Amino acid sequence: MGFYPADYVTVQAATSTTFTAPPQDGSLIFPDWIDWHIERSHDHPYAVLVGENEGEENVSIT
Repeated sequence: MGFYPADYVTVQAATSTTFTAPPQDGSLIFPDWIDWHIERSHDHPYAVLVGENEGEENVSIT
């Protein structure tokens, strides 16, 4: 069972000025995604590690 209804669709970072989506056609393997991100979206967090407990800080990885 998913978290969202089956017809729920969202375009991630559609209005972001710091993110350029990599191609979704399978032409890049994971290490290439990292290079793509570094070259084209260097000001956008690659990942955010969210603290598990109240009071823990979130950590952004760029």
